[in-house]
Amino acid sequence: MFPCKTRSQVEDESHSSSPGETDITGYICEALDDWFRNHPQESFCFFLRDDPPLAGGGRPGKHRVRTDIIISYAAGNRPEFFFEAKRLHRTTARAARYTGDGGMGCFISARYASKYCEAAMIGYVQTDTLEHWNQTLRKKVETDRRDLNLDAVEADVVFADSFPLEWSSTHHRDGLQPIKVLHILLDCRQKAAAKH
Repeated sequence: MFPCKTRSQVEDESHSSSPGETDITGYICEALDDWFRNHPQESFCFFLRDDPPLAGGGRPGKHRVRTDIIISYAAGNRPEFFFEAKRLHRTTARAARYTGDGGMGCFISARYASKYCEAAMIGYVQTDTLEHWNQTLRKKVETDRRDLNLDAVEADVVFADSFPLEWSSTHHRDGLQPIKVLHILLDCRQKAAAKH
């Protein structure tokens, strides 16, 4: 993954009001675009797609299925890395949405990233703490292990100095190689000062 502005800068932008999932994803993509432009040597051949429509899925035109972010490499067989994001809020966006058909289920069903063995889920934490949601999501994945085709959970996935609560889960898929899902939490809570 590429550093963008900084994690705190993206999080600061997302604190200004109660942003929706597409708002936060937009902030992240803008920051990545800025980083790519300012670091042409490091980002050479990489490009970003924000909310791209995907082929297949049985829906035409603007109704095609869309993942949140894809980072691609424009060389060789043009590999892609898929990101799906879900808000995490104690009353309006619970863990079941993150692990459900529109979240992790997109990867497990092979609707997204069917050609790849890794992808990422991003949790936009809007209430409680990152630690709370880390524990809640891990417990939900373990509890729903059968429905999620869970093979294993890896506790320690480390992106140096970036995301201290990283972890991953591996899931089998019918007729395809298993997929490892990296779980990333971003602090998108409103700042206390913004509430006054």
